[in-house]
Amino acid sequence: MAGTFAATTGQSACTACPAGSYCATTGLSAVTGSCVAGKYSASAASVCSSCPAGTFSSTTGTATNCNSCAAGFYAATTGLTKCTSCTAGSYCASTGLSAVTGPCAAGNYSAASASICSFCPVGTFGASTGLSACAACTAGSYCASMGLTAVTGSCAAGKFSAASASECSSCLVGFYAATSSSSSCTKCVAGSYCGTTGLSVVTGSCAAGKYSAASATVCSSCPIGTFAATAGMSTCSACTAGSYCGTTGLSAVTGPCAAGKYSSSSASVCLLCLVGAYSSSTSSSCTRCAQGLLQNILSYQI
Repeated sequence: MAGTFAATTGQSACTACPAGSYCATTGLSAVTGSCVAGKYSASAASVCSSCPAGTFSSTTGTATNCNSCAAGFYAATTGLTKCTSCTAGSYCASTGLSAVTGPCAAGNYSAASASICSFCPVGTFGASTGLSACAACTAGSYCASMGLTAVTGSCAAGKFSAASASECSSCLVGFYAATSSSSSCTKCVAGSYCGTTGLSVVTGSCAAGKYSAASATVCSSCPIGTFAATAGMSTCSACTAGSYCGTTGLSAVTGPCAAGKYSSSSASVCLLCLVGAYSSSTSSSCTRCAQGLLQNILSYQI
């Protein structure tokens, strides 16, 4: 009968076709053949059966049953020689599956062949289901924990963040952030100063007699020989010729040069005219006495 064979003469009984092969008709002296990949058979089979969904056979002559698909894989139809990788964004949680277990929930992701979905890492979020990768937290916001479906929040004024940040950082001294959701801080403008971290406005303008460059943490006093007449100056003015600026931090010249003295621009003191020369007040230079006249009285007034 089908499913058996007799290989030699004089047998008292037929031999069952071995598992993994088949004997398709009656009166056989040998098995009809081995089961091809994707099929299997038990002993005494007249036909090979297709591997059920969720299983596979990659070799010929598979006996008894087929192999279950491993976790992370599935076999949707019968008679397969290999299992299909669970698609990225889904997961196959157990062995022997005929379909994916399901898509990854929002806040999770997976690569291909995953048996579980993973939480989105800190600094990222997953807004929808079925993601193969999580989105970077946008610059100016932060993602403080794993498994987020949206950013944790926006950076407050005085703080900033780059993309993929887990927290917002305070603006450094010399900088400020006037609005929320800032991806970078603004330099404190020249003529002002930003004296602490985390500022949303400049600390203040430089007072008269002081100055600052951009990104300053403090205002500097105008050097000797210079002055700043108004607040908010980025540079100091040179003391005008014929006057002097004798100390630092001046908002006006110390005074004019007296008669008999002179100064050039940026002077800290007025100089005496030499013997044989003279000057009126506020002079930037001395004049030689005319021939036949002599100026030999030196003024010691400033």
